[in-house]
Order: sequence, then structure tokens, then C-alpha cells
Amino acid sequence: MRFKESKSICKGPEIDFSSSITNSLGLKEISIDVNEQGLCLGAAIPNSSIYNRHQKLEYPNKSNDKNKKNNDVTRYNITLDETGEVAFYGDSGLDIIDESLKEKIKRTQLYSYEKNRQMKMNYERINAETDKFLEIYKLSPNLKDEEYFKRRLESLSLKTYKRKTFDKKEPSIKDAKKVLKAEAKQKINSWRLLKQYIMRKKYIEENMEDKLTELNVEWQGEKIKFEEQENKIESERNTSYIQEYYEEKRSLELAIKGDERYIEGKTGQWLETTVLPLDFELAYEYRKSSLLIDIKLPNIEEIPDFRAIKLSKGVFRREDKEKIDLREEYINCVFGLAVFFSSNLFNISPKIKNIVMSGYSNRLPKSQSSKQKQSKDEYIYSIKFKREGFLGKNMSEVNPYDFCRSFNHRCKISEEKYMDSIEPY
Repeated sequence: MRFKESKSICKGPEIDFSSSITNSLGLKEISIDVNEQGLCLGAAIPNSSIYNRHQKLEYPNKSNDKNKKNNDVTRYNITLDETGEVAFYGDSGLDIIDESLKEKIKRTQLYSYEKNRQMKMNYERINAETDKFLEIYKLSPNLKDEEYFKRRLESLSLKTYKRKTFDKKEPSIKDAKKVLKAEAKQKINSWRLLKQYIMRKKYIEENMEDKLTELNVEWQGEKIKFEEQENKIESERNTSYIQEYYEEKRSLELAIKGDERYIEGKTGQWLETTVLPLDFELAYEYRKSSLLIDIKLPNIEEIPDFRAIKLSKGVFRREDKEKIDLREEYINCVFGLAVFFSSNLFNISPKIKNIVMSGYSNRLPKSQSSKQKQSKDEYIYSIKFKREGFLGKNMSEVNPYDFCRSFNHRCKISEEKYMDSIEPY
């Protein structure tokens, strides 16, 4: 390890770079109810409660008793694999061998629609496996200049907790009368209505003072309890706000100053909270306005070696990638990682003027026979990023390969798109 600090981060949850929800759902299971009235088709996510049932599609009744022999609804399931091949099976899990039933299901419009939809979903899902490696750079933020940090420091203000008010009204004679009226109605009953009225009125008048006092005592108790709770919340929140304020203030001051310990500490914190769909390791060190980084890159084997392609009539097919295409995707992936990490790390402090990033991968040396199987770490690029090169750039839209090569760099890529080993800066 060339640098004093290092972090190893395991890959996190899958990141969806597409607006389409189908990428994250996986294969659906189609279920079809068949009875003498017709077909009813639905789709469900396996091992979930998600189920979508479509309107029944009628087919003409047959006079043949053989077609009406069983009036019970029977459910059949259909699954589509990545090639678009359809499998039919019943609830028991056994394959359906009745070809006439298969053909009957296939002739429905709902079946055609659902099959095409599932094939499209498989197409997106298969290619999304590659996209999650190639589109990491799209998560890159734009550069924040020193003025940004200064403005944040100047606008920083101490938050204070806004107390809630006890908005329950103090009990009135009207409130007491309402309570006493309900009590009198419950306690005093007589078939002689005039007597009942007089007795209830007397009960209310005799107990008015005590009831009003009782309601006021309850109200005061609720108010005291509320104020005590607000005092506690106010104290806790304001203590937290004060701590957050001074931590943020100190952080901005150290960032503007370019404090070495702060930059290295903040780099480690950011790496620990970074979620990517791959494992990564970074060794880093800050020296005189330059952040030096060694990053362990994913192996080319981690990128899927297959993809889905569209054929005529809306059919999709899975096919293996050409080796040169796979290597080109790997190049875009590793340079995309360089863009992602450098753009984020420059934003730790405006005093980081340079980032020297060197990427290595564990692989078999090109000159070594695969039978020997003695892989080793080899550096495949080393780039000297300069802060001013990021100014005014929309980092989520750059071409990672071209952007990285616009800086001083060491990288050897053959015509076959093989990344040869290099000596890092």
C-alpha cells in the first residue's frame, strides 16, 4: 500500500439508473384461469404479493360436451425465460402437455400482450446488469468552488426549537354545565317530566362550582405536563442544534483552510457512506493541496459478458458479447469510476487542487499463460486531475474516457481494447 489511509467498502443495494420500474422487479409469472366462459389472465411477481389480473377474454362456447366436462376454474402458469421461451405448467408444478390447451392460450390477445411485455422487461433487466457498471459516473456532482463554501459559512445560522403552544382552552361555566347536564341525565330519571326537569336543574346548579373547579384542576395538570414535555424537547433540540451548528461551522472553516487531518478524515467518512453496485478499495493520502489515491478496480469478469438485442417483430434475444466490446465496456466502467470519485472528493475542500488517481486490477499478466493462474495487481491507469478542469462541467454528462484523457495521464490501450499495465505516478 503506497498511502497511509485506506478503506474497503462492500457493494451496496442495487442502484436503478432507469426510470423504468421493470428493471428492479425481475421475471413476472403469468397466470391464466381457464373455464367454459373463457380465459382470464394475470401477472404476478414470484415470492411477492404483487398480482395484476386482466379482464376476462371470452371465447365462444362449444356444443361439444368434451369442452364443458369440467366447470371448475383451473389455473395455469406461464413463465418466460431470458430468451423469450414460454413454459406452461399447472398449479401442481407439472408441465402442461396438452398442446390444444397451449394453443388456445396462445391465441388470446392478452397472452400476446403479456408475452411481449415480459420479453421487453427481460431485455431491460439484462442490459441493466451492464448499465449499473457503465453509468456510475452519472452520479457525479458538479464542482463546488471556494465561494460556495464561503457563502455557506456566511449564511450559517443557529437553529432554535420553536415551542408548541398549549392550545386547549381553559374550562368555562358552559363547559362545566355541559358535563353536569350529561351527569344529571344519567343519574336522574323520572316518569314525571316536570319533576325530572326541576331535579336535573337543581343538580347542575348545586354542583356547578365544584365541577368548574375540578375541570380547572384537570386543565392545569394537562398544561403543566405539556409545558414540562416542551421544556425537555426544547432543551434536547437546542443542545443538538448548537452542536450541529458548531460542527458545521468548524467543518466549513477547516474545508476553506484545507486542513490536512480534516480532508483525510472527511475522505474516509465519505467513502464509508458511499453505496455502489461493486466492491472497492481506496488507499489515500493528502499532501500539499494534492489528494493521492490508489483505487482497486473491479475485474473485467464482473461485467456481464452477455446482452439482450432486439430482433424483428419486437422479439428480443440474449447473446454473448464480443471480447473487444466487453473490453470497451470495461474501459468506460473504470474511467467512469475515476470521474465519480474525483468529482466527489474535490468537493471535500476547495483547497484540494489536484487529485492523482491510479487504478489497479488483480488479473493475469498479459504475457503469462492462463494455465499458470498467478494473478497479481497491475496498474492500468494513472491520472493527474486538476481542479480547474472540472469548473463549469456538467459531470453527469461528460464522456468519462475522453474527460480523463484530457488531463495528464498514463494509460496504454491496444487496438483490441486491452489495457496494458503501466507505472503509476
